[in-house]
Amino acid sequence: MLKAIICDWNRTLFPDEYEEGFFGGLCTRAFVRSLVQVQVRRTFRLMGLAQKCYRLLQRARRDRARTPAYIAVVTALMNRYALKGLPATFIAHYVESYARRSARRLDRRLLDPIAEVRRRHGVRVGILSSGCQSGIRRTLELAGHEVDFILANEFVYSGGLVDHFRITVMRNKLPLLERALAELDVPPEQTMYVGDSLQDEQCFRHVAHPVLSFWTRPEERERFRDDCGAFCPPTQDDFRRYLDSLLTAG
Repeated sequence: MLKAIICDWNRTLFPDEYEEGFFGGLCTRAFVRSLVQVQVRRTFRLMGLAQKCYRLLQRARRDRARTPAYIAVVTALMNRYALKGLPATFIAHYVESYARRSARRLDRRLLDPIAEVRRRHGVRVGILSSGCQSGIRRTLELAGHEVDFILANEFVYSGGLVDHFRITVMRNKLPLLERALAELDVPPEQTMYVGDSLQDEQCFRHVAHPVLSFWTRPEERERFRDDCGAFCPPTQDDFRRYLDSLLTAG
């Protein structure tokens, strides 16, 4: 009997791969702010930052085994040149406008059936992601979707200003998944994990019901299907039927 569904975020429930839409938009707003306030040095630093981050993300796409390392470098650069010192109110206003746009981009092929089994059968639903927690939370709220928990990365503030964006979820998804299931008191045998990438592989192997997102790349879809026994739903109806089969299983 299915008791919990834990989902990745990027390229699982949301199309962006590395939160590039979230942080790209935030850095663009920070750039405009620096122009308006005539912060010349900061303006030029932000221009250089954009070029560096673009090159690093391109490398991350080519070398997916080293994606976390590239993301760590991008985050460190953004913290140093773009994020540190931004007002908390600036971040809050940006998150709200970002979430309004992003709520229309969610993959309802997965979300709608998951929301239905949560509502009708009490299945616990969580998000485990290396994305931004406040952006994820507000996007789901504006889309009308409730979840039981979100484990993701978040801004750290000091004195009403951003100190840094803290990464607490990246290479460690499996221990975080184990901790979440222990707190929910749900065993892996009654858990579904939905994801798309190499960073999800250990979680696929840990649960009884691994499922691939509709945005999983073909080569990784084949790997996870063959090596982890992951279910690859061709359509939303197939995913609904799969959920039904787990809910009615002994």
